[in-house]
Amino acid sequence: MIVGFGLGWIPYVSILGGLFTLVGIGFMWFGREDYRYPHPRNVVAGGVLFVVAFLLTVGLTIWFAAAIVGAANTSGQTSSQVGSIFTGDLLTLLVGDVVAAILILFAEVLIVYALADPVARRVLWVAVAAQVVISTFLVIIVYPSVSGAVQQATSGSTIDLGPVTALQTRILLYSLMNAIPSLMFAYAYYRTRERLKPEFVPLGTHST
Repeated sequence: MIVGFGLGWIPYVSILGGLFTLVGIGFMWFGREDYRYPHPRNVVAGGVLFVVAFLLTVGLTIWFAAAIVGAANTSGQTSSQVGSIFTGDLLTLLVGDVVAAILILFAEVLIVYALADPVARRVLWVAVAAQVVISTFLVIIVYPSVSGAVQQATSGSTIDLGPVTALQTRILLYSLMNAIPSLMFAYAYYRTRERLKPEFVPLGTHST
């Protein structure tokens, strides 16, 4: 999970970071019974939040793709009309993704919270707050930019992807802000991992 957080904010490489995170969650799930209550309960609750967030993301993505394809295949639709449908549905997709991201944030806090020391717990909550602020900022900034780029791309008789392509670089630069909460999560998890070494087991959490 530490490796996953360390890579998760890097464009394109974030996919690899996500795979590391999933593997880490699996290890934590199967090892949850090695520690006393409430850690096992927290891991189960975090796992449920991960599943809900995953299903929400997949469902919204499928709905969005189907809506755009359906609009494009509808006879009589002009490129500008398809663009208007795209920008309208995009806002719903972005808001849904933010909700899913918040669920994942709370899951990442829950699955390690009972094992973390007070400093790590504070770092976790600050990371959550930072990620929520950044995600909200990105929606506020990115949505109007994407909407404008799509309107420019579909204003003619044919679709011109130039404005959309030019916007990709800006979005990638904005996404680098995610390094702040990701590295904070990595530090909190590393600090917790150091506590679980054989020479020091948190009092009252590890089973006997």
